Amino acid sequence: MSLIIATLLAMLVPIPLVTGWSTTSATVSFITGLGHAYTHMLKTKPLLTKSTTAAIISGISDAVAQRIEANTQKAASQGTASDNNKTITSSKSTPRHNWIRSKHVLLTGFLWSGPSATYWYDSLEGFLSHFHVIQRVQQMILPTLIQSDQTIHRSRLVIGLILRLLLDSLIFSPSTVAGYLTVRTLLSELEAEDEATRAANTTSTTTAIEKCAAVTLAIRKKLAVAWKPVVLSAWRFWPFVNVLSFAFVPVEFRVLYANIMSFFWTGYLSLVNQRKAMQLLQEQQGKKNP
Repeated sequence: MSLIIATLLAMLVPIPLVTGWSTTSATVSFITGLGHAYTHMLKTKPLLTKSTTAAIISGISDAVAQRIEANTQKAASQGTASDNNKTITSSKSTPRHNWIRSKHVLLTGFLWSGPSATYWYDSLEGFLSHFHVIQRVQQMILPTLIQSDQTIHRSRLVIGLILRLLLDSLIFSPSTVAGYLTVRTLLSELEAEDEATRAANTTSTTTAIEKCAAVTLAIRKKLAVAWKPVVLSAWRFWPFVNVLSFAFVPVEFRVLYANIMSFFWTGYLSLVNQRKAMQLLQEQQGKKNP
């Protein structure tokens, strides 16, 4: 719990500067201390800290996404009709917050988004440095004899940035989107199975093999419907975000930076996942009731 509280408060460090709040020296010192505490946790428990941060930001992002969905549905459900020169307006109540969905988003952020991003950034830097990839590409493109020391340094920075962007877009984006959709679908299917069992008030007679087959089929359908458009959207969003990340953000803070940017991205993913799930559900109902 202390880790969660410190993570949340550490994320609030820039807020007074952005909003113009009046702050006392004691408040600034307090928030700065929380920032140092977060940095300390990054060094002592990096995976847990980054996974917790990913879960918290994902949960907040999904809550905002659900609010947007609710407002959209409410606006779409409102209709006007004219009767004797009077306007009659009908509307449905605002949909309730889906706490099961929020739980799934939090778990996905903690179990997948945070760990996958942590290992990816570490592995990417390890790969580039261990195999001297940047230097080799530089030697292939630019002859060393015509370069000054300053030119060599600048060209390595540019080549390194381009390589990181390419590898991130071609390897990490497709795989992390697939993983996100897979984990979300897995959690949803398991939750649906439990709800069905509780509703029937009986013990499930479905075998483990049948459950695995059903979950696998659901995952394949979700990936077939959602994976490609989400990856294409990722290629339009993350390269611009990662330019700043790879150029200026230290490796240990890249997951935090990505988590903050993923506030918008996770909200989009959550909306897409929900819409595709509803689309698949409507297709299944259509087959049952032709």
